[in-house]
Amino acid sequence: MNILCQLVKYLTLLVFLLIGISFASLNTGKVSIDLWVYQAEIPISLLVALSLLVGVVLSSLYFLLPLVRRKGQLKRLNHQLDRMKQG
Repeated sequence: MNILCQLVKYLTLLVFLLIGISFASLNTGKVSIDLWVYQAEIPISLLVALSLLVGVVLSSLYFLLPLVRRKGQLKRLNHQLDRMKQG
């Protein structure tokens, strides 16, 4: 079962990699980026990929921070419970 899961994971990764390569090769046009103090021309596929990456990072942080807080709270409550059991 574990080998099958690994195979599916690698095949999925390969499919997304092929889609990304295809997308990049079809969208070679350049776009101008103006960030007030910096200007650049980059391929549109790179702009889309960077936008996607920024979105993934920001959404991951948004959902992981409450999880980290809950983990700290759980650790503190378990410590209090251990003290109550001993005392």
